[in-house]
Formats: sequence, C-alpha cells, structure tokens
Amino acid sequence: MSKATIILRPFQAEDRSFVQDSFLRSCGGGGSAYVQGVPASVLHDMLDPLLVIWDVTVAVAPHDGELMGWICAKAPDHVAWLFVKPRYRRARLATALMRHAGIGRFVEAAFVPTKLFGQPFMQVANAKSFQVRYRPYLPLIAAHEISEAANQPR
Repeated sequence: MSKATIILRPFQAEDRSFVQDSFLRSCGGGGSAYVQGVPASVLHDMLDPLLVIWDVTVAVAPHDGELMGWICAKAPDHVAWLFVKPRYRRARLATALMRHAGIGRFVEAAFVPTKLFGQPFMQVANAKSFQVRYRPYLPLIAAHEISEAANQPR
C-alpha cells in the first residue's frame, strides 16, 4: 500500500467512537492478556488521557473516507496503541502510521498485544528490528500531566 492510496490525517472528534471501539476490540477483547479482565470503562479511562495529549493519526481511504486504522503516539518512542483493520493488515499501513508519527525502532508502549499474526507479539516485533518495552504506567503519567496543566495559574 502506497501513501498515495491512503490519507493520514490528525484525529477528529468524529473519529472517537472508531478509535475507542477498535481499541476495546483489539486490546481488551482478547488481543492483550495484559488487560484481561479489565472492564471496558477502565480501558477507556486509561486510553482517554493519551488521546488528549499525545498525537493521534488516522488512516483514511481517499475514495470513500473509510477509516482504515490509527496510531496514538508521542514521538520519538511512545506508542499507546496502533490499530489497522484486518483487511488492510500486511499492506504496510502500520509502517506508514509509525513513520508518520515519528516513531523509531525503540518503542515504549502503554498497551501491548499478546499475539500478532498468530505469533507472540514480542517475537514479531524483534524480527522486524523493533525493541518494545511495555510501560503500563504511561496512561497515569498522561493523566497527571493533564491534571497539572489544569491546576496551573493562568
């Protein structure tokens, strides 16, 4: 998939349900054993601060406006989650989203899938020359930064 066949644009308010629903299905719906048993409302509460202060990029099909995937990241090395619809996987859309977000080969991730393409995620990431470190506290740091900013005198 070439960049000419997709549009990468900033997250918009109307993208929220797609981002949250796909996150819940792909991470909370069995995609990550690390969050197994965590209620959906808690996962929303963990993702929301990252959506507020990190950069969210959405991949859109130019011919019909279909949302194809998204990444929530903070360059150069923080990724909350990256989602690509199943029919667009293996088409380098994830790579395009990572590059657009300015993410390099060393990644600190707020959420980590357990498997990717039926293989252990960390093995797949390592095979693609990525070093991924699971940092489950990143949503708490983001929430703290939002709280601190709200309490700053104006």
